[in-house]
Amino acid sequence: MDSKRDFIDRILPYRLLAVEVLGLALRYRLAWPAPVPMQVLFDGKLSIDGLSTAFTNPAIETGITHCRALLEFLGLAIDPKDHRRLSQRTSRKRDDLAIEQFSNATGPLPLVTPAQAVAPYNGPSDDAERARG
Repeated sequence: MDSKRDFIDRILPYRLLAVEVLGLALRYRLAWPAPVPMQVLFDGKLSIDGLSTAFTNPAIETGITHCRALLEFLGLAIDPKDHRRLSQRTSRKRDDLAIEQFSNATGPLPLVTPAQAVAPYNGPSDDAERARG
């Protein structure tokens, strides 16, 4: 399988699922004033008995990592002068797949600009940029 097809069929859905689980973990974490008891069953048998942070912490950390990888794929990076803002990615590693390597009927897809990335957000654009993880 070529790398672009693998990205579309396997990697992109995996990353998006990690972002979805990030949202779930954040909703759980924000709903509780402190970690709550958690039990994990495998094949109907108690296998892990602990606190909710055993799920929420790694789910949040992993989701943030996948968010950053998706932003970089789209052409975005952290602004080196202000780490609270987005900037255009200026380079990529040789073996990275990036949006500009994909095309449609009109040609290669362009990098997403910071303005395009925050445009769908209804609040202040500064808030949207700071929420980028």
